[in-house]
Amino acid sequence: MKIMRLLCLVVLMQIFHFNVRAETVPVMQEVAAHINSAKSKCGLANVKQDTFTQVICSGRFDIGVRVNYSEFGVLADGVHTGFEIDLARRISRDLGVSPVFVPVSPANRIALLLEGKVDLILATMGHIASRAKVIEFIEPHYYAAGFAVVAARDNQLTGLNSLSGKSICVPLGSYSNAEIAAAGAKLILFDRPDRMIGALKLGACSIIAHDEPLLYAGVTGPNAPRELREKFEQKFSYSTVPWGMAVRLSDGETVGEETLGVVLRLLLIHYHKSGFLVEAANQHGIKTEFLVEQNRLWNDTSCFYPSSYEINPSCVLAAVDLEGPATSIAPLVIELQKWLQSVAQLNITFPMLTSQASAKLFGTGLAVSLTFVMATILATLFLSGLFFLLLNARYKFFRLLGRLLTTALMNSPVILLLVLGYLVVTSFLPYNYWLAGTVGLLMIGLNNGSTGGVALAEIAQTMPAESRFSEVVAHGGVQLRACVINAVKASPVAAFIGVPDVLTALVHISSFTGERSTTFLIVTIFYILVVQAVVIGSSFIINRRAPR
Repeated sequence: MKIMRLLCLVVLMQIFHFNVRAETVPVMQEVAAHINSAKSKCGLANVKQDTFTQVICSGRFDIGVRVNYSEFGVLADGVHTGFEIDLARRISRDLGVSPVFVPVSPANRIALLLEGKVDLILATMGHIASRAKVIEFIEPHYYAAGFAVVAARDNQLTGLNSLSGKSICVPLGSYSNAEIAAAGAKLILFDRPDRMIGALKLGACSIIAHDEPLLYAGVTGPNAPRELREKFEQKFSYSTVPWGMAVRLSDGETVGEETLGVVLRLLLIHYHKSGFLVEAANQHGIKTEFLVEQNRLWNDTSCFYPSSYEINPSCVLAAVDLEGPATSIAPLVIELQKWLQSVAQLNITFPMLTSQASAKLFGTGLAVSLTFVMATILATLFLSGLFFLLLNARYKFFRLLGRLLTTALMNSPVILLLVLGYLVVTSFLPYNYWLAGTVGLLMIGLNNGSTGGVALAEIAQTMPAESRFSEVVAHGGVQLRACVINAVKASPVAAFIGVPDVLTALVHISSFTGERSTTFLIVTIFYILVVQAVVIGSSFIINRRAPR
């Protein structure tokens, strides 16, 4: 009896799989036609070969994949494994070519595609409107996921608003870092998710935010390490975004033409209809709700029209627009980016000038930086005078105290003073931007003001005892000028404790764009100009007030 049931089950499975194959045969026949057309062009010198033809003729398919994203793309002992790896291998098999896996990260994957280092990105990339302006996403999407925030079980986080003022470890180049930055959090960037999870394990990160599938696999899910899943939990998730494969715009999906995008679209429809993606997800312990729904949709004739091989746009998830409205100068900036790429071969972008949200962050950062620079100058001058008075006090106790303080402050690196001040103050006061700015201002002022106070005290010893303080200051103008310039140079360091200056703003912007070279170039140019302005201005003041 058991044998008969087993035989019936086998027969039913065969019938089921036969039906699936029968339904998707026309799609694969169309794919085969494209492949044969491309093969007919191999070796023809007078035919311009597009990417699809080059892949078919060379037998090599360069695919950008993740190598440290649990269950999706992992490289261990020289072997690539994961859900996306299985999909890449299946695509290559159906095209009759060999896959060549090229490791990519969120920060460099688009650049590698545009530079021709890879022909396809299959690397946990969300379909974001801003990205769709420079690359072509293949529809339908092969996955979709939200962004999760994970912290210790006793940490009371309820939503994005509860992240204000808190330090959050996030991946570089992730689309949803924009929302975390807008919530007022201080972002700590990691270029690899495994390092971020390692930092959580070691206590260097108390809150992390990343794609929900990755944190489910590596921290909170049943297959995660026991020490992590027992201590940490997912607090909330947000911003579900479809994930898409991507090719260059020139290889995009144009129905009726023979392009890489057209063939990949057909293959994805086939994989959804046949249930291959659901099976592959189950093998890797990945949530399948989205894929099961896609399997249903693409077996519905109202979503896919076999006669024309076209798809119903209403069955495809829309790209997510995280940037909001563009700035008025966005078209000019985009043209500049294209010119730099075509003429100078510089693949850089200026997201702080194209998006209103990014421009607002950038403008606020500039305003905070200029205000902070002015405040550090005043703090340095004020504390220089205060230390001078302490070093020249009537009572020996105060003079000794002044020497001890100035010696300690002068010989301490400013970054250590900033961190020390931050740790002390935040141990009994809740963190906020105002607190960070006050601590930064005080520590930079103390570091440089102590040097200025000592310089003034030494100058006073060479002058008559009845000399007024203003006369001492006039003679010590050069030394005070040096202290002020050093204070201005040190002001960007305050970003490390959360002062929302231009460096912090640009780091937040680069956290969701992945563009770092432009970020630090702009910061460098900005502070060179600021320091030079202080040098020229202070020189003018000293020349006017120097004793004759």
